[in-house]
Amino acid sequence: RYGIRLWDRGHPQRTNFAGRRWFPIREDMCVVGHFMPHEPPRPIEITNILGDIEEMQAAGRVEFELAGQQHSLEALSSKGEQLFIIMRDASSGQATYAMGRFLMSAAPQAGLVTLDFNRAYNPPCAFTTFATCPMPPRENHLLIAIEAGERMPDKNVDR
Repeated sequence: RYGIRLWDRGHPQRTNFAGRRWFPIREDMCVVGHFMPHEPPRPIEITNILGDIEEMQAAGRVEFELAGQQHSLEALSSKGEQLFIIMRDASSGQATYAMGRFLMSAAPQAGLVTLDFNRAYNPPCAFTTFATCPMPPRENHLLIAIEAGERMPDKNVDR
């Protein structure tokens, strides 16, 4: 499929944008997890917001404890040695964007990965209907509410 993206720097939704909203920083939302690599990285199907499926490479799984419970997230390979996580949690659709959020992490060091949920951020589709964002795989739907990082966008966006 082909598409055209036009940019209008003077559009009211851009000029009236109130900015991004974040939860207060919480030290307890920065955790160290164990990285369980997939050798070799395994293909994982990621559906985007339009329903298209793209195969991406899962570098491994990060297992961690948060609020006294064990959790895990599939981490995708990213540029450089960073890990890219697409996640959804119990706050999605309430306090945070319904589709989910993104989280980047530094490469594992000695089998450990730091997940700083204070840095979880909204994908571009949280702000416009014209973006085609990847959605979290089923493995990355957490039952716990992650009330850290970026909040639900303000109502003045075109979503």
